[in-house]
Amino acid sequence: MKTNKGLANVVLIIVVLLVGILAGYFFANMKKGDKNFVVQNGETETNVQCSQINWQTSLPQIQNIITTEFGDGGSVLPINIVEEVDLTGDGCTEAVVTTGGSGAYVEELTLMREDGNNPIIAKLKNNNGQVDSVLIGAGASVRNQVGYKTLPQQNGFYSFQKNIDEQGGQMILAGCSVDAYVWNNSTKIFEYNSNLVQSVMPLVCVL
Repeated sequence: MKTNKGLANVVLIIVVLLVGILAGYFFANMKKGDKNFVVQNGETETNVQCSQINWQTSLPQIQNIITTEFGDGGSVLPINIVEEVDLTGDGCTEAVVTTGGSGAYVEELTLMREDGNNPIIAKLKNNNGQVDSVLIGAGASVRNQVGYKTLPQQNGFYSFQKNIDEQGGQMILAGCSVDAYVWNNSTKIFEYNSNLVQSVMPLVCVL
């Protein structure tokens, strides 16, 4: 009887261990399937799902959207995907896209994101509180330069403009401005962030 009782205890322990292992494996796989992101206020949200758009195959739809918004989609230059990067922290990428418009030395770009499985132009709120579609430039002349940089670690991006002049036979930085924006998951807008401006300005405003 003691032998049978001991055997039963061993079997029970093995069963408990197997159940624990299987449960741990199940919950670990569930956790891998979740998409986590950090929102502006520092809180972490889980189980966030997004639908990754194929940006390349969506170019015809994107061109129609850009034409409706800016009026000249692809009229000067073809619309292209310049960069695909996750700027909202949901695990799916946004796309930096040329609008097809350009100036003397500047190419215009916008930022597309996904909403309801469809591409839309991302919005930003500037330092005056005005909400606009994202429209940035990239290019340079002898004395002027405009550009941008995406910042996936900060869930945002910045744009800049630099003016260069000559003084005493040397080139100097005559002016420099930077605007930086961080994704706000509550408003679904990239909002102006003065702290980010201050952190990137020393890196940008140099010759």
